[in-house]
Amino acid sequence: MSETPAADLPGQGLGIGLDVMIRQFSCKQCGALLDTEVALSGDPFLNDRLFS
Repeated sequence: MSETPAADLPGQGLGIGLDVMIRQFSCKQCGALLDTEVALSGDPFLNDRLFS
């Protein structure tokens, strides 16, 4: 899991709070991106639900 401040990303625009984070979850073995979420710094991870 990596966490990057949204304000550090190119093209983020004006008014992005410094506490807004982009979280990326990837496979530790192959590096494939599994999920991405936007959250405030310190917030718990979001619970993903899959419906079929």
